[in-house]
This record gives sequence, structure tokens and C-alpha cells, in this order.
Amino acid sequence: MDKEVIVVGLEEDYQKLLENDAVIQLDNSIRHIENAGVSIITKNLHQGIGKLKWLIREESLAPTDSGWRAFGTQDSEEYIQDSSNLMLVDFNNMANLDTMIFAVYHMPVGTKLEYHHGEEGKYFLDINTNKRLAWQSYSKENE
Repeated sequence: MDKEVIVVGLEEDYQKLLENDAVIQLDNSIRHIENAGVSIITKNLHQGIGKLKWLIREESLAPTDSGWRAFGTQDSEEYIQDSSNLMLVDFNNMANLDTMIFAVYHMPVGTKLEYHHGEEGKYFLDINTNKRLAWQSYSKENE
């Protein structure tokens, strides 16, 4: 019996991520979110030093804060703790790091995603559920 495939996008019930037998796929058609708010990313990521590694959603600090935080492969704990190494960017600009980010916008506060990009394609590993979130259909054009 084939596993159920759940395609998640902007308005999905993310409780479905907890279903053990489901295959989770991200809607890869989303390219812009109106009034998405700002996100915090490291200056390393913004300057192209290192690659995306972590995407975390925290409680918003202000009405315009989406709660999303992005950290890269070159960002040490010490680097992240220094607020001068962080910057505010529009969520849509942060999603330029990888358009997969658009599809997880509505995931709840407390979400912790680890980004992977390799021979198996690109995907997020949801640290809370241990679920792999990948494109509906991976292809080189999605890079």
C-alpha cells in the first residue's frame, strides 16, 4: 500500500505533519506573500557567506515581525549571539535564499527546520516531528 501524500502550502493544517505514514511535500508554486512582515537573518547569509542551514519560527517581537529567523552554515553560536551580526529583511527577500521557504510561511511558532541540499534533492527536516518536507516534484529548475 502506498503512503498518503500530503501537499502543504500556505493555509494547510500543519497537524497533518504529525501523521506517521504520510509523505510531506511542499507546494512549489508560491513565489510571493503579501504583507508577510520582516524576518531576522544573519549578515553572513545576506552576504552569501555560507548557505542556509536553519529556519526557525519564534514569537513575533513586533506587529510587522513574521517570527522567522534564518541561520547559515557559517554562523556559530557566538556569531548569532552578537546582535550586530543580525539584520531585518522582508520575508519575501529572505525567501530568495530558497523559494521553498515560501511554502513553510504559515508553520506555527516553535517550528525548527534544518535545510538539506544534496544528491537526494533539497528539503527541510522538521526537527519537532522528524518529518522531511520536500518539493512536490524535485527538479534542477527548483534550485
